[in-house]
Amino acid sequence: MVFLHNQNKIEKIRRVYALFLGVWTAFVGALFILQVWRIFLSGKGFTVESVSVKFLEILAPFLIWVAAIVFGGVFALAFPAAEKPLGYISSKNTLRKLKARLPQKDGGRYAFNARFAAWCIFFIVAIVCVVVSGAYLTSTAYEPVASVGFFFEHQEAERLVRSLPWIFSGFGAAIASSYFEEYSLRKEISLLKKEIAENAKNGIVVKKKSAPKRVKNSEKATFYVRVAIGALAVVFIVCGIANGGMADVLGKAINICTQCIGLG
Repeated sequence: MVFLHNQNKIEKIRRVYALFLGVWTAFVGALFILQVWRIFLSGKGFTVESVSVKFLEILAPFLIWVAAIVFGGVFALAFPAAEKPLGYISSKNTLRKLKARLPQKDGGRYAFNARFAAWCIFFIVAIVCVVVSGAYLTSTAYEPVASVGFFFEHQEAERLVRSLPWIFSGFGAAIASSYFEEYSLRKEISLLKKEIAENAKNGIVVKKKSAPKRVKNSEKATFYVRVAIGALAVVFIVCGIANGGMADVLGKAINICTQCIGLG
């Protein structure tokens, strides 16, 4: 009983922390947008000095956000979840388990071929979209849309506008393929369930095979890899700040905004 009581307390802390981190992340993001807008309204331009002054004003909320992330990592290491909560169940895993309960191994071949064809079509569409959008972004061998105005002065923006329909088409094809695959998997799952029920009525029952006990170790390895990558990222960030790289990147970003894109 004491163990369950402690687990309930830990789960409450975890839920409160998740809520706080989500709200505080949105708050810090809004502060960044507000400071950018204030720099724009000041009329001084996006210089290193103006950007540094405005962003130093929100340094305290940003440090609280960083401390909250560090606290979440330490809390996850000190109090790991007792068991994995129920969440999204992969349709592919469900389909694999259902197929293991069928006496034959050639079921659902038509549905598999349809999914394979859908992904082949998406691959072809993606290649076409990448090639065409890349040609627009890198080539200048076409007539500009205007002889004066913003697009005439900023040819990079014109190239981007020309390539956007192809970029969106590629993303749309990927989304459509994903939805079709999920629809096909669910339909095949329903058919396999009916087939298993019919086999059970006829006395044909295939025992489920035991699943391999490697999931827990895989989850631990994934967690440690994420922690290592996060620690390495922090080290690189600190090294970049120490050798003046952050100021160089900030200056280049400001120049891009004020000279290339035209912000401000």
